[in-house]
Amino acid sequence: MGRFRSFRKSSPLLSLLLAALPLAVAAFGLEVPAGTEIQIRLKTKISSQNARAKDPVEAVVIAPAMVNGQFVIPTGAAVHGTVEKVTPSTKADERAVLVLAFTELEIAGAKLKLAAQVAAVDNAREKVDDQGQINGILASDTITGKIDSGISKVAEKYSGFAGVLGAVKEAVLKPAEGDITFDAGVEMTLKLTAALTLKGPSGPGAAAGLKPVANEAALADLVLHEPFQTVAQNPPKPSDITNLMLVGTQEQVKQAFADSDGPSPPV
Repeated sequence: MGRFRSFRKSSPLLSLLLAALPLAVAAFGLEVPAGTEIQIRLKTKISSQNARAKDPVEAVVIAPAMVNGQFVIPTGAAVHGTVEKVTPSTKADERAVLVLAFTELEIAGAKLKLAAQVAAVDNAREKVDDQGQINGILASDTITGKIDSGISKVAEKYSGFAGVLGAVKEAVLKPAEGDITFDAGVEMTLKLTAALTLKGPSGPGAAAGLKPVANEAALADLVLHEPFQTVAQNPPKPSDITNLMLVGTQEQVKQAFADSDGPSPPV
């Protein structure tokens, strides 16, 4: 009986503690640990040819980040940063260098301090080291650079023939470039270098509206019948190898380009 009375006396205190629990959770917040990856798409064009330290860099989250089964950073969140270091390539045997520092995350209008570095760049020829430094390729290591080297050797004995080869090369290939250039629309993976504290889970954002493909076999067949490489319209030179395909209505494709801040599609 004494124990029951003791419980009854303590029950108001227990109720108070339970009521205060959500406030305590909100006060401590939800921690996103260092090392968590964030998928982003650049909204700012960056080039080692003309970028300067402290130039602003804008990006948007393109896939929700999760921690322990909870959505913590939604699709569509804005990411702000700056150019921390940039070194252009001035010689064929000199690598361009680019370091980006992302310092602010904006979710539904709320701005949060962020510490993140680049971990990877999608479909890039450049390499990213453990410190987030993006190292360009050597111009001499490109296909064009190697062909130039070969033509130079031919020119030592057959200057006329080397001139013909050089003209053909220039008509088909672009000049060798070692600079780092990322257009708006380039996708990257960021990695938190310090823990990020949020008020709570965020939800998936715009990704909540995604639906699975109804007929994957038909989609695969469509992709397999596309050309390996296309030709530019004007001038009619070989374009890049096909590595991206947008499937949708004309308006949907236009909107996809608009969302990526890239050039308007010819549709």
